[in-house]
Amino acid sequence: MALKTKEIAEKKMGGMSKTITPGNHKLKLNNLSLLRFNFMEADNGYYLVMNMETEPIANFEGFFIDPENEDKGRYEGQVGQVKTNKYFYKSATLPSGIEIDRDDEIIKQIKNICVETDCLNWLVNADGKYNTIEELVEGFNTDTPFKDKYLNVVVAGKEYMNKKQNVNWDLYLPKYVKGYNTYENVDTKTSALVPFNESKHVVKLATNDVNNFGNDTTLDSIPSDNDAPFETTVDSMPDFDL
Repeated sequence: MALKTKEIAEKKMGGMSKTITPGNHKLKLNNLSLLRFNFMEADNGYYLVMNMETEPIANFEGFFIDPENEDKGRYEGQVGQVKTNKYFYKSATLPSGIEIDRDDEIIKQIKNICVETDCLNWLVNADGKYNTIEELVEGFNTDTPFKDKYLNVVVAGKEYMNKKQNVNWDLYLPKYVKGYNTYENVDTKTSALVPFNESKHVVKLATNDVNNFGNDTTLDSIPSDNDAPFETTVDSMPDFDL
């Protein structure tokens, strides 16, 4: 019997994850978020989260941009919430005696983003314009000087079991290493991107803890207070030389 080729259905990409996983990626920044969980309240701490997206993927059905308003359409690529630091930002005095200011550390990271997305003028012009770090981040998101500028990013991650017993990823930038970047402009001529190393940058659940894998039904990939343990010290917080 002769082989039939006309009626073979085109392969769909429905099985592709809608979310970013650890590894090397070309990503654009959609916006920044300041997130605080209950265990951070006493320290008045924040995670600074980069809400990122890959380049458009052909024949791909991403998350709705706004689940409450589907008319806004879907993301054209995979998306992910990538914390700029595994540790949350808080004001503190380190064992070495060095004092760390929460807002200064967050602004250092925003400055680094501005440098790599060629919008440092925005931060310079923001001097004295905002009274709080929350207002500054909101202004950054409103003006979007970083819009559609892609970065090469090294994404690290830790698996965790959510309350629905699905395995998801808590994503974050790798620990800062002097002389290397965890992300950089895609047009950088001489790359200094830290090499992705699965043994260093990926933390997986024990095999007997894995019951199911996340089905990408929501964008809520950041663990809640009860989902997974978090790093809560500032001893390894990066201090960018900019």
